[in-house]
Amino acid sequence: MSRRKNIHPYLSDDLLDRFKKFTAASGATESSVVEAALTEYLDQTSHKRMLLKRLNSIGAALERLERDSTITMETLGAFVHMWMVHNPKVPDGREDLQRKAAAPRFAAFQSYVTKQITGGRRFFNDLVENPVPLDSPGQDQRLEADSARSG
Repeated sequence: MSRRKNIHPYLSDDLLDRFKKFTAASGATESSVVEAALTEYLDQTSHKRMLLKRLNSIGAALERLERDSTITMETLGAFVHMWMVHNPKVPDGREDLQRKAAAPRFAAFQSYVTKQITGGRRFFNDLVENPVPLDSPGQDQRLEADSARSG
């Protein structure tokens, strides 16, 4: 067992009174309370500090959720816009044929999304980590063509 050293800290009257009441009520020795408090303080393991760390990580997670939500909404809006530009209205009487043709295409889409999710690959990560530069070959022509069609 290591030898213990005696220290003589100075406390305000109010803090000393609270300290004495705490040790009396808890049945703990003054030395054990001081040692536990100093250990917690020096190891930075107080509940307050741990709570602040947790709140910081929750804040970062919320920021990622907000980013992902924004990407989702912008992507959906762009998709709907492009879909409306490139898909003409279905003529009357052909709705059933269109539905039948769309069913296998939608099933393929669902399969693709399921494969992406279960494979651990995320569209958001690709967008954020590997963005396509705006000056990539053909980008300007595609943007101009899309604008002209939606015009």
